[in-house]
Amino acid sequence: METAKKTERRNKDQVITLSDYTWLERSKARFTSGGRNQLGLKKDDLLCEGENVREALTRLPRSTLEERHLRVCRAVNLLLKKQVLAPEQWTKYSEDPYLQPYLEEVQREKSAKKKPALFCVEK
Repeated sequence: METAKKTERRNKDQVITLSDYTWLERSKARFTSGGRNQLGLKKDDLLCEGENVREALTRLPRSTLEERHLRVCRAVNLLLKKQVLAPEQWTKYSEDPYLQPYLEEVQREKSAKKKPALFCVEK
């Protein structure tokens, strides 16, 4: 299946290929197609809790961390009941990321520790 050849018709005379979609439009489509927004989850709620993610979580404000735990508990509860939230409670694309700045900071610090010193200082 070649995605470049797939097309979608908007008007009778206008044909738009999938490659014409902007990155943002594709990102928004992936956001809604996964169904996590219907459970009230954000993208960063689903990250595997590796060493970097755990460190970033410790740097979050307490209120943000508590909101994250409540979202995860609510999502598990909804999954067990086989329900979804009302549409007005779904996570919106604009409010999705919250952990990325902290995660990037942790990764920068770790990469800085791994880099060797370029010069030696003698006393």
